[in-house]
Amino acid sequence: MIVGRFPPLVRTIKIALKDRAAVQKDRIISSFLIDLFLISESNPSAGFLPTFGPTWMFLYGSPREYTINTDQDSLSQGMGEAVCYKGRILMAIECHPVTAENTPSMNIQKETGIQFPEANIFPMKRTFVLFGCIYDVSMIDKSFGSSTISFELSIGPSGYLNAQQLASAIHNPVSSLTRAYPRISIDNNKDYFRLPIDLQKPILLTKYIFHDYIYRMTISNRLKHVSEYLYKQVREFESKINSKVSNEILIEEYRKIENYIHTLPCGCVEEIKDGDTLGSTPMVHPTLYELLNSSSPTIKMNQLDIKRHKKLLHNIQSIRTWISKEVDFDESKRYEIVKDLNKMARAFRQMATDAQPSLPDIFLWMICDSKRVAYARFQPEDLFFNLCRGEKGLNSGRVQTIFLKTPRSTDKPLSKSTNARVQIYLWLGIEEYEPLIFKQLPAGFDMPPLPLNPQMKFIRYNG
Repeated sequence: MIVGRFPPLVRTIKIALKDRAAVQKDRIISSFLIDLFLISESNPSAGFLPTFGPTWMFLYGSPREYTINTDQDSLSQGMGEAVCYKGRILMAIECHPVTAENTPSMNIQKETGIQFPEANIFPMKRTFVLFGCIYDVSMIDKSFGSSTISFELSIGPSGYLNAQQLASAIHNPVSSLTRAYPRISIDNNKDYFRLPIDLQKPILLTKYIFHDYIYRMTISNRLKHVSEYLYKQVREFESKINSKVSNEILIEEYRKIENYIHTLPCGCVEEIKDGDTLGSTPMVHPTLYELLNSSSPTIKMNQLDIKRHKKLLHNIQSIRTWISKEVDFDESKRYEIVKDLNKMARAFRQMATDAQPSLPDIFLWMICDSKRVAYARFQPEDLFFNLCRGEKGLNSGRVQTIFLKTPRSTDKPLSKSTNARVQIYLWLGIEEYEPLIFKQLPAGFDMPPLPLNPQMKFIRYNG
């Protein structure tokens, strides 16, 4: 434990985990920043001093394999996007005001022998299933040579293979790694290649057991859906302005946005209308206001979780008050309304950021002859599946098109290579919802029996 005081005007706290060396310079394993604005509130109505945890923080950095070469060490120092899960630490932050009298005597102190928190402060553990189906891999850069290509999908320590495991996976298949594919040219193009997976789509599967912090992802996804909906409505509102429609039509559109802000529904009503209920019993879930105001004895929240709910309620109430004010639809002021509405949508998106993570980030690696060459990183809440439409991740159960990146620190130039273009379906959810994985897949696939067999490497497409 470290006891100290915050310098004035500080915005972030940096946490660094170091590998202590007796002779050489200590090597940083991982580092991350905590935004004080996310763990405190200055508004007197819902204000609180910096508060955090106790909760688990996940560590990321350079690849796990130890090398004498330190070229990628800067990724562990926050200079560029970290490309690998390195571990987790349990931490908490408390802040207490100090008086003018004892301020000069305050020094940074270290205390040892701190007891580990009791297990009952943590939520129960659940098994999370991460599934991926690769639809297409193209635009593979020629710089990767004629080596065979495979893909690895991991969440935290689950699914990640070290160098020895990658080499032995040829004889001992692993569910988180596809089989190796040869590359073929794209219409005689000498610069780019693709994988021959037209009818047999590679699948990846891994499971991860961790504490049930789903309620954090639930709130974040609700706020992200609100932001997405508002951006869509604002675009429609702006298009009507450009079409020179009457004030009456603009007022009607504005009132729709205002009504939505005052209710903030879960979105399941639209899902029921569309008939997209995935075979489950149709139901409408609580609004965002009801969700933030509710409390359940089975959900074990720490102090920051509770205070964050109050902070969100206060901020949303401020937005409700703002949008209810009288608006001038004069032609000269219409685009000012659009600017204000966009600010409101952006505010909801910013509120979705939670300083306390629920699950580790997800990594997809492209591997050439047992060597990691390019990757993509995903936020778990964006892929998380839930029966409630508003609590489902924005990209859950969708086919995404992504361009893989090469690990790069900020002091290195950008690579001109596109690496590869991947179309992939990703699904993350609790084990109880595993039967619903294939119900979200596009039509045309032979559905394998459940539960999934880890030895299954592909599903056949008959579309």
